[in-house]
Amino acid sequence: MSKTSERIVYLMNENHYDLDELSMRAGMRKSALEAILQDQKPLLHEDAVDLSRYLGADASYLEGTEKAYYLAHRPIKAIYKNDELSTIDIHEQLLIPGYLEVNDFECIIYESTDNEWGNHLQQVLLVTKQGGDGNYLVEIDGKIKEATCQSNKMYRHHQVIDHYHVLYRIEAFSLNLEDLLRKLTSDIKEGKLEFTL
Repeated sequence: MSKTSERIVYLMNENHYDLDELSMRAGMRKSALEAILQDQKPLLHEDAVDLSRYLGADASYLEGTEKAYYLAHRPIKAIYKNDELSTIDIHEQLLIPGYLEVNDFECIIYESTDNEWGNHLQQVLLVTKQGGDGNYLVEIDGKIKEATCQSNKMYRHHQVIDHYHVLYRIEAFSLNLEDLLRKLTSDIKEGKLEFTL
């Protein structure tokens, strides 16, 4: 897990903030922010909340206290649709699993009905270049397909595939916040959502 200072520096660079501008926008003394970035001073929760407004990740992530999920505003550079990856350039507010850091993955919008991994339509794939068992996007005969790796063998619809090129490993699926609220609202209206205390 990265340090608070590393998380802030990464997000400062990604959002094109220098020390002067970020401290001014967040209402912090430049010397206080500098001390945090040099690991000489802990990040107070109030400062984390102020910084989160400009760095695109919630305070719990900046503090390193995130639990199961945290919110982050992430760039999305590709969309997976009709067996192709197309480039796009948008940002979405996403729920990110706490075991992933913002610099660990890329985001791809998923609009496919292949169902190799179940139906994840209109979700965002959080992808890496890592290996191991799991779900993958692979290239087969010039088309991009979903596949599943188990025990060093790649499968597609339970059949072993031999000739493929790995593009990405899927680390997680994430609904953007708008879609999540829409889905919850729909489930409540249709009586599908159950609450237990």
